[in-house]
Amino acid sequence: MTDTTQAPWLSYREPAVRDLVWLIASAPLLPAATETSLPCPASIRWPSSQDYLALYARHEAWLRALDASPEPLLAALNRSRDHRLGHYAEDLLLFWLASPSNIEFESIAAHVALREQGITLGELDFLVRERSTGQLWHIELALKFYLGTADQQWLGPNRQDSLARKLKHLCQQQLPLLKSPAGQAWLQTQGLETPLTWAWLKGRLFSAFAKDAAIDTPQWFTPDELVIFAQQHPFDWFMLDKSQWLATGLTTPGQHIPFAVDTHLDQFPVNATQALIAYNGTHEVLRAFVVGQHWAQAPISTF
Repeated sequence: MTDTTQAPWLSYREPAVRDLVWLIASAPLLPAATETSLPCPASIRWPSSQDYLALYARHEAWLRALDASPEPLLAALNRSRDHRLGHYAEDLLLFWLASPSNIEFESIAAHVALREQGITLGELDFLVRERSTGQLWHIELALKFYLGTADQQWLGPNRQDSLARKLKHLCQQQLPLLKSPAGQAWLQTQGLETPLTWAWLKGRLFSAFAKDAAIDTPQWFTPDELVIFAQQHPFDWFMLDKSQWLATGLTTPGQHIPFAVDTHLDQFPVNATQALIAYNGTHEVLRAFVVGQHWAQAPISTF
């Protein structure tokens, strides 16, 4: 039985609200101790799992009310023209941060593109003021899903991105954006002080298949490995659409396209990836990826 004190989104009814609760309450992508090894200024805030659970607890009453009457959130999401997963996550977080009834934050600005001599340097995600202290926060949301390799890299499913590259971009460009000359100039035009910066890094890491791993450990498999795992564990497998990558325990088998391990893997492309979800009856057991036999040896894209 899943501990809903550590996964509070499991007790919510409305899918969009569940995803919002997951964005707030889920553990950060990296352990808090990792921040000391990052090439980021020491002033950047990297909240821990307990920090995010405490943040959720302070807003639980509001989130429960939203779950009971989610129409304003659904209407806001329906107005969005961009339905990619990252933009969906930004829309969810903005709805919460910008709510007039948010007890902790006042929204000051969102999605501000900063330019210098006609060149876009970047876009700040959220600027909020803490109501109790008056502290101004620049929040950068990063939502990422990576697969771990034998050489200790974390790569995006399509090998177009890596955790190391994302962290470098975060530390060197996104997080210090408002301390750049263009950022300082924009703050001055708005009559705002330099904020503190909050790295809101969420997502999921999928380890390479290991026979001794816990059943619910997010893993990735080659076709041969998935056959071995499926023989040992009689779960029902389905393809997981990207729009359903956020909150766990959110869907039922009927919402997905079945994935028959004994037939779908016969001609699985050598460099392909497919997100999977496994059920034991109607209970979600595992989030996973199956990758082509040579995926781990394919060249990493550089751009």
